[in-house]
Amino acid sequence: KDEFECFKDTKVEDDMKAVLNIIHASRSIRQQNNVTPGKFLPFFIWTDIPELINNKSQIIKYFPNIKEFIKASDIQVISSVESEKNIQMTQLLNNSAVNLIAPNLKVYVPMTAILEVQSTSIDVTDTELNRLTKKYEKITKELETLKERIENASYLKKVPDRIKEIDRKRLENLEELKKDLEKNVKLVQNLKE
Repeated sequence: KDEFECFKDTKVEDDMKAVLNIIHASRSIRQQNNVTPGKFLPFFIWTDIPELINNKSQIIKYFPNIKEFIKASDIQVISSVESEKNIQMTQLLNNSAVNLIAPNLKVYVPMTAILEVQSTSIDVTDTELNRLTKKYEKITKELETLKERIENASYLKKVPDRIKEIDRKRLENLEELKKDLEKNVKLVQNLKE
């Protein structure tokens, strides 16, 4: 094991983890929205990590591979600064399904593209709305359970700091996921009308 330690490059490993996380998040959006892998969708990768946007980053370096792996008709990397300045981009992201990789790295797909690929029939929209609503209710219940657990007086005394930190991060992720699901439910409701 030690003889190969000189070949270890944690920066490259971290970059490749980001690439793999983008692929997993993109596939997860497809799965969550019942879009087959053979259908092409536009993807937007949002980040506030400058190292992921520059021309030397692994994301940019492996862009063609990422595009092929996720079956993207189009793929763009968007900085948080760029999305805040561009009103059209902000509106596009607000009307997109999102998958959280980390608080500073997200994958977006416009809901209109998802529904167009699925079908424009009312049945698909109703099915999608029911599915998203059930998932939203499940996440809400999970979030409430975790909040109750954390707010319990004995929790602060008995639970080790390491577990408290894990629960805190899980709480943040669940809150972000709930917010994203709520947005997706509203988008599908608006498209249905």
